[in-house]
Amino acid sequence: MVGKDLNATLERLYRRRSLGIRPGIEMTAAILDRLDAPQDAYNVVHIAGTNGKGSVAAMLESVLRSAGVRTALYTSPHLVAFNERFRVNGEAIQDAGLRDLLDAVEEHAAAVARQTGRESTFFEYATVAAFEHFRRENVDLAVIETGMGGRLDATNVVKPVLTIITRIGMDHTMYLGDTVELIAQEKCGIIKPGCPLVSAGMDDDALGVVVRSAAAAGVTHVHAPEAASVRVKSASWLGQKIEIETQQAGYGTLELPLVGRHQVENLATSIVAAEVLSSVAGLSVDKEHVKAGIAAVRWLGRCQVLREEPLLVLDGAHNAGGARALARTFARLSPGCPLGIVVGMCDDKDVREFLAAFPRAGGKLWAVPVPSERSVAPRDMCDVARRLGWEATESDVASALRETREWCVATGGVGCVTGSLFLAGQVLGEWLTVDG
Repeated sequence: MVGKDLNATLERLYRRRSLGIRPGIEMTAAILDRLDAPQDAYNVVHIAGTNGKGSVAAMLESVLRSAGVRTALYTSPHLVAFNERFRVNGEAIQDAGLRDLLDAVEEHAAAVARQTGRESTFFEYATVAAFEHFRRENVDLAVIETGMGGRLDATNVVKPVLTIITRIGMDHTMYLGDTVELIAQEKCGIIKPGCPLVSAGMDDDALGVVVRSAAAAGVTHVHAPEAASVRVKSASWLGQKIEIETQQAGYGTLELPLVGRHQVENLATSIVAAEVLSSVAGLSVDKEHVKAGIAAVRWLGRCQVLREEPLLVLDGAHNAGGARALARTFARLSPGCPLGIVVGMCDDKDVREFLAAFPRAGGKLWAVPVPSERSVAPRDMCDVARRLGWEATESDVASALRETREWCVATGGVGCVTGSLFLAGQVLGEWLTVDG
C-alpha cells in the first residue's frame, strides 16, 4: 500500500514540473516558515557552481561521515529514484518515510498556494522536503547543492557555516546571463557575511567575480588551488591515486574511486573545505578520516564504468565544460582509441559546443532521446553532429547501447553515454535488461 500511495504522491509532485523554473526564494521561505524553519536546525554547507558541485558535495559528505558526523546530503537531479535526493549518513530516504514527508509538505505548500495564488514548483517543493527530512533525522550537518545559479536558487534560504563555489562556466544562460561574469555573479549570491568561502579552480574572469564578491561581503576566502597541491601518481578507468598536501597537512596518497583530472580538482576543493569546516564548526577531521572518506566515496553517473571489455563509460556531462573534461579523460586513459558516443541532451543546452568537444576521427555517434519533455530530437542532434563531421545515427537507448558494443568490438574503440543526467539515470535503471 505504501508503494501505491507513494506513486500517487510522486505523480502529483512530478506534475509540478509543468510550472517550470521560477527563480526566487520567497515561496520556499514561506513554506519553511510554516514548518518552523527546519533548515536552521543543523549546520549547513552550501555549494554552487557550474561543474563539480555534486562531486565536491559527495566527497565532502563522505569525509565528514567517516569522521563520525551525522550527515545529510541534498543533490539534484536524481538518477533512478526520487529518494536519492535526500540522504542521511549515506542512505537514501525509504519509501514509507518519503511518503509521510511529502504528505506533510503538501499540506503546507497548499496553504501557501492559497495565500499567494501561486503553486510551488517541483524544485521548491523538493527543497522544502529535504530540509524537513534532515531535521526529522536529527542530522549534525547538511551538505546542500544548489539546483541552478545561487542568488535566486530555492536552497538560498539557508544560513551556512561554509560556502563553496566550484568551477563556473556557461550554462543555463537564459536564466543566469550570457557571460561567465554574469553567471558567476549569480553563483556568488550564496556568499553570506560572516561565512567563509572556499572556491575551486576556474577561469580568471569567473574567479575575479568570486574574489570581488567575497571581499565585498567581508568573508574569509580560501582558493583551493592556492591552498593545496596535488599530484596524480596513477590513473585508470577504475580510479586514481592522488598525492595531496595542503597548507595545513600532508595527506600522503589517497585512493580516489572517481575518474578524471577534473575530479582531482574537486578532491582538492573538498579537502580544503573539510579543513576550513573543521575550524569554524568545531569538527574533528583528521588524515585518516579524509583517507577513509575519499576511498569510500561513490557518485554514480560520473565517468562510471558500466563495462570493461569493450569499455563503456557513463557520464552525466551536459554542458561544454563537462564535455571538455570528459574528452580529456578519454584522451588520457584511452589514448588513440576511436570514440563511439551515445548522446541525448535537453534543449536548453548548446548541442554544437558540447559535441565539438569530442574527437570525431574514426568515431561514431548515436543520437537518442532523453526521458524529459525538454529532450532534443535525435534528428536535430544528428544534423548538428554531421555538420561537425560525425558519422551520426538516430536511435533509441537500447539499440544504441547494443550497436555501440558491436562497433567497439569491430573497431577497437571505446564507448561513452553522455549528454544528460536524465539519460544517465535511464541507462542506470535499465542497464541489466538492455545489456545483459
